[in-house]
Amino acid sequence: SSSETMLTIYASFAQEESRQISTNVTWGIRSKMKQGSYNGYSKKILGYRKAEDGSLLIDEEGKKTVLLIFEMFIDGYSYREIIAYLNKNDIKNAKGECKWDVGSIHRILTNEKYCGDLIYQKTYCNNYLTHERRKNDGEIDQYLIPEHHEPIIEKDMFMFVQTLLRKKKEEYSPRTSNFNTTLWLVSSIVPLAVGS
Repeated sequence: SSSETMLTIYASFAQEESRQISTNVTWGIRSKMKQGSYNGYSKKILGYRKAEDGSLLIDEEGKKTVLLIFEMFIDGYSYREIIAYLNKNDIKNAKGECKWDVGSIHRILTNEKYCGDLIYQKTYCNNYLTHERRKNDGEIDQYLIPEHHEPIIEKDMFMFVQTLLRKKKEEYSPRTSNFNTTLWLVSSIVPLAVGS
């Protein structure tokens, strides 16, 4: 009985220590985000490669694919038609696989990085124990760094695609619309200048 009590006490101490570390790390990362100096994004981005200093450099082969997807969408091709074309022509995604789905096409069309901007905290960690990540729908501030890196898509073209996506979403019923295309309407985005 006393051993179980001691284990419970030690477990409580360990959990509190874990929470403190998580809080400190989160604070440090968010401070860097506010300064525009955080380079912690780890996912591979089609059309870009990460330099040693964390900056984003254009990958020419991936750039062609990104431009193709944007141009096909503007020309009126559906997600399914774009996917069929990419798979038929063995065009590779960011992981180097000829494997495409609706979600991957949508993420490319709504990714602000392709017009040279960067938004921090599009998702956030909801639980320091499970490390579950959730989409940020205004629960915490997001930080926008305009002209963060060299763009693949012109800003006007990117914004035009966002307008098309919103129109398409409005045409769908709530049951069939699975995507949130209001990235540029989030009120909690705080614009930052590079190096500010």
